[in-house]
Amino acid sequence: MHVLALVLVGICSAWNVAGLVALLRVTRARSDHARAKSRPVSVLKPLNGADAGLYENLKSFFEQDHDELELVFGTTNDNDPALAIVARLRRQFPRVTCQTIVHDGGAALNPKISNLLGMLPHASHDLVLISDSNVRAPRHYVGELARVHAQTSAGIVTNLFAGSSEDSLGGALENVQLNGFCAAGSALPTLVGDAAV
Repeated sequence: MHVLALVLVGICSAWNVAGLVALLRVTRARSDHARAKSRPVSVLKPLNGADAGLYENLKSFFEQDHDELELVFGTTNDNDPALAIVARLRRQFPRVTCQTIVHDGGAALNPKISNLLGMLPHASHDLVLISDSNVRAPRHYVGELARVHAQTSAGIVTNLFAGSSEDSLGGALENVQLNGFCAAGSALPTLVGDAAV
């Protein structure tokens, strides 16, 4: 049993080291995409309550450096406390194109998918970025994804993310999984020359 445990620890460690190498390769290749022309983007942000850090998370999308950007917020509850935060940000950033959609939902069994389906018809652009409300993004996030899409003609683009700010054992364990196992699995295909998505 002791040998099996050592083998499992060794495999997990190798996975994370290989993932770290792949992460370094992926993030250092960012400048190669900067020359490609990008397209207008509609960002769909499904809302469901006012999570901790929601103001800063949403604000990071109002501060994006991508010129042709539209933010579409959606909820199925007209009393959702997140709506007050969106309204505050809209006043603070009046030049950012933004819509708030309150709809009935019910288009899918999964509540988030139902919310997204209610928002999608309101998106003005063909290129759509779906981003959960708990995502806090750097200023280049939307523009970089749009440039990668334009350069590769990919049907779908994703990027690596990191879990942070845990306040419980469960949150800490989830961040270990996201920042270790999941990040490595997302980045490893790039190491051998073919991105997973």
